[in-house]
Amino acid sequence: MVMARSTRPSRGPSGRRSPEGMPVELPYARLAVPLIASPRRARRPRGGSWSSTPMVTVSLMHANERPRSGRCGVNPGARVVPTRRKRTLDERRPGRPPRARAGPTRASRRSESGLSAPLHPSEPADRSNWYILSTHGSTSDPGSVPMEYQDSILLEHDVDPVRGFLPPVDPIDRLPSEFDAWETIAEKIPDDLLSGRLRQRVDTLEVIDPGSLKKRPQLDRAMRLLSFIGNGYAWDGESPAGSFPRGLSIPWSRVAGRLERPMIASHASVVLCNWRRLDPEGPIDLGNIETMNLFLDTPDERCFYLATVAIESRGAPAIVDIVKAVQATRGADHDTIEACLVRIRSVIEEITRGLEQLKQGCDPAVFYEKIRPFLSGWPEPGITYEGADIGPVRYTGGSAAQSSLLQSIDAGLGVRHVDDASRPFLVEMRRYMPPDHRRFVEWVEAAPSLRNFIESSGSAGLSQAYDGCIDMLDVFRKCHMEITHDYITRQAVRGEKALGTGGTEYARFLSTTRRETRSSRLGHTAQENDG
Repeated sequence: MVMARSTRPSRGPSGRRSPEGMPVELPYARLAVPLIASPRRARRPRGGSWSSTPMVTVSLMHANERPRSGRCGVNPGARVVPTRRKRTLDERRPGRPPRARAGPTRASRRSESGLSAPLHPSEPADRSNWYILSTHGSTSDPGSVPMEYQDSILLEHDVDPVRGFLPPVDPIDRLPSEFDAWETIAEKIPDDLLSGRLRQRVDTLEVIDPGSLKKRPQLDRAMRLLSFIGNGYAWDGESPAGSFPRGLSIPWSRVAGRLERPMIASHASVVLCNWRRLDPEGPIDLGNIETMNLFLDTPDERCFYLATVAIESRGAPAIVDIVKAVQATRGADHDTIEACLVRIRSVIEEITRGLEQLKQGCDPAVFYEKIRPFLSGWPEPGITYEGADIGPVRYTGGSAAQSSLLQSIDAGLGVRHVDDASRPFLVEMRRYMPPDHRRFVEWVEAAPSLRNFIESSGSAGLSQAYDGCIDMLDVFRKCHMEITHDYITRQAVRGEKALGTGGTEYARFLSTTRRETRSSRLGHTAQENDG
């Protein structure tokens, strides 16, 4: 329950007008607050009225309460304060020690990121018992997000202020015992692939209903297990599988449907949710993380996944600065924009070093001959998912283009990929992103152009800082091109078409995206990074 105090008459949930200045109790209200941007279509609040102020409705509830239907409009200037709520579990357990919270809270991570902690100016700083359930509405100006709402933009799109697109909590180690069959098969994948027994083992798998999996970490683990089993099954043997058995297809389709992702091993499962920390208090970086699932259990495969996890972790600050910079254009805050650009350039430089670490730990021949096949997409005419009424269908294999990090940086810097050799594939790869991450990329694309603002400002300092980001992004793409050349082109049999794991002709794709990156510079002579 929340209470909003309005400074002018407003209608309550029943449509009755309340006296001026009187509190209006709004059970499980969706509160209309100004200037939070979302690409979704705005809806007129029931019992409310349109305002000239851009608004979006935000669902707030206490952690121990359950959502109910119904919503009502509130004055955009309403002050929101928590009022009556259910007691927490600790409050219902007098005399017992408080329950320990596993890991840092989102509130503590927000304070580390430098973003404003409260969702609303009058909301208490401690929001550990509150969650943003959903947001609805839109504004034509995503750049009008006030500073205090920056964190809500990230949370709305499931982007952690410190971890970026990695899960806000560490991936769990195991599913409940009723899913032991999945755990056992996934654990034995390396041995079964070497012996050629994986398909035989999966063919005997009984259908297990994943309906009892309620929490996101459980669904993420289930999706990862089933995806590794599925990709291993597809490429076990001399020829690809034509269909998946019911015991795999049915639960896989249900889990994938709830996560809104295709049924194939993608970047989200192979990288974002495929790690554990050796020291729970240590950083998410090479030296302190280990993989959870593998196809062949080789050091090269481990390095390939973990180096990419580290890149995602190191890239997180750039996402925060993109939102900050977009907001700063609203007030023409040149100092803030320049500081954000300097940090973004530093982050891009850091993730470029991550690519170099990948080269040091993953042998090109091992990648091409052993790892790459299991990350590939389904061949023509596709694979049928028995019992799920799906197929034959083709899905694209895992690809770096499925990372929301690089697509967000491109969108934030205004790097426009419009060529037929780049745009269609990049847009297609968004289907494989977690849906909230995909919507974040779209939000950044819809935001006022940071590049246009800098160009029209006439500021030499801003232009120089911006071009520094573009130059470093060009260096990153040059390094990426070198890796793909060493790991694919040089390894391919003569006459064989060199394709990335995503199935695209990578050389043309990467050269096009790099050319589009360099053409985004605002002025001066582009640095020559061709090696």
